[in-house]
Amino acid sequence: MAFTAIHKKSDTKINILKYGKNPKADLFERFKDSFEFVCGYCRGKMHIREPHVYRPHFAHMPSTKECSMYEEWHVDKRHYESREHAEAVEKVIKTLISQHKSYYANADIDVEYSIPMDYRPKGRVADIFVKLYTGDTIIHEVQLTRITQNEIQQRTKDYEQAEVSQVIWWLGENAATEEIKSYFYDTTGCCNTLHFTKGYKEDYSMQFDE
Repeated sequence: MAFTAIHKKSDTKINILKYGKNPKADLFERFKDSFEFVCGYCRGKMHIREPHVYRPHFAHMPSTKECSMYEEWHVDKRHYESREHAEAVEKVIKTLISQHKSYYANADIDVEYSIPMDYRPKGRVADIFVKLYTGDTIIHEVQLTRITQNEIQQRTKDYEQAEVSQVIWWLGENAATEEIKSYFYDTTGCCNTLHFTKGYKEDYSMQFDE
């Protein structure tokens, strides 16, 4: 599932997390003259899903399943359409704002943020991109599927070469192996983990391991 799309007529990036409980109605009121949204990567048509169980989000229309970025994210084990991943991203943002107000309350926070890179044709897409009032930038990566140390190091290196000030990882489910957690303890002194209880999103719990 995706939290962002491009409003076709105005070419404006829309972050659905910034709208209320009924984003479809709110967005229709804002864009009632042209209610069309497209993917920021393949430009395929997208629509808004408002399921009863979890967060409203953007989704590709059935005719646009062959999104190149969608495919790359799956190869990169990003779980672009994963409910758990999307809900985890939202919960990390809420936690950062509530627990670190001085740092994040007035920051510019974006999701599914595309970062161009000269040596990667499609660049990388950060789960959470934060620009602080100081001008420093922080990326928070939410990882739920299995990943290797080399992949973590390469992705972190890519962001650092793109002049990102700091990269912070969040591990959950299959990504939170003892080997990977030990790697973070050894290299950074802490490990942020996400613990899930299967069920509705209200059953999610999040834990900081330090």
